Amino acid sequence: MADATPSTADSLDELLDLALDRNEYNFAHAPSVLRTVRESFPHGLSRYAKASLAAFAARLSDGTGVPIEFLKLTHGGEDALLKALLLLRPRFSRLVMPELSWHSYREMAEPLGYRIEETAVREQPDGFVTDLRVLDDALSQGDPAIVILGLPNNPTGHAIEIVALDSLIDRHPRHRFILDGVYNALSNPYVRLVESYPQALYVGSFSKFYGLPGMRIGFLAGEETRAIMFSLGLSPVGMRACAAALNEHEFYETNRHAALELADSLVASSTDDARFFPTQAAFILMKPAQRFGDADYDRAERVTGVKPRYLRLRGEKYLRWTLGDERSGAAIRAFVAQLTA
Repeated sequence: MADATPSTADSLDELLDLALDRNEYNFAHAPSVLRTVRESFPHGLSRYAKASLAAFAARLSDGTGVPIEFLKLTHGGEDALLKALLLLRPRFSRLVMPELSWHSYREMAEPLGYRIEETAVREQPDGFVTDLRVLDDALSQGDPAIVILGLPNNPTGHAIEIVALDSLIDRHPRHRFILDGVYNALSNPYVRLVESYPQALYVGSFSKFYGLPGMRIGFLAGEETRAIMFSLGLSPVGMRACAAALNEHEFYETNRHAALELADSLVASSTDDARFFPTQAAFILMKPAQRFGDADYDRAERVTGVKPRYLRLRGEKYLRWTLGDERSGAAIRAFVAQLTA
């Protein structure tokens, strides 16, 4: 799109079909994935997936590098996280997580009776960072705990460097670490930690990196998953689509690289009115100047047809944008230009 601000009905429609207020996927899918989904209907809708579970789990093991006996398939990442919290609840009642973490961690854990503690996250010129010294101190005292870490974190987009995380887990064998890697590719150094540390569980999903949230396919990895049964309710269509996406890994890796390049360009364009933070995920956080009011945001949405997600962190307004192809970049810049005009 050459014009940063849409001026025709067609260009407005082109921006409006982008869900920039959601942290999902804004790229075209690989043709083979779309073909697999089309060819799976309608027969796949009326079948259980029992015969496909073992084959898909084996394919997932190949993709992650994690032994198949350490893997359990789930209905998306949320289901994997909930299963982990339920599995560990009889032995743990304390849950530690960095502040500014995904709000659903608390929403899942509190009804289960977990006592939640938050540790510090610092906002720095080069992005957000979890204060590992404070987290380490919290784990060195008190009852055994479950520790949930987003890798990268939602909504800040930051992660913990793998060597530092390895050292943290190694120092605290009496705790359990749930590593939420749903925004990562399946093959990444975080997921392999479950092979070295029996106190670690890893949550993965096909919703973010591969952009298949409607398929509701996720997984839980780690030694303790031996206590969880496979689920009969997984979709055969979903597993076929996710297997096809695994076969197109380079395609989706290219998309992620493009999203992160867009993030870098937005960070480089930051001003006092609109500061973008570095991110390791396919979304980016922006801190607008406090002088903007509701009328300014309403005008920017109305003129551009673009909608961000609005957050309040520590009492201040932030905007979170889904990253994607060049349309996403044009839409974000159009909104910011209109907001700050």
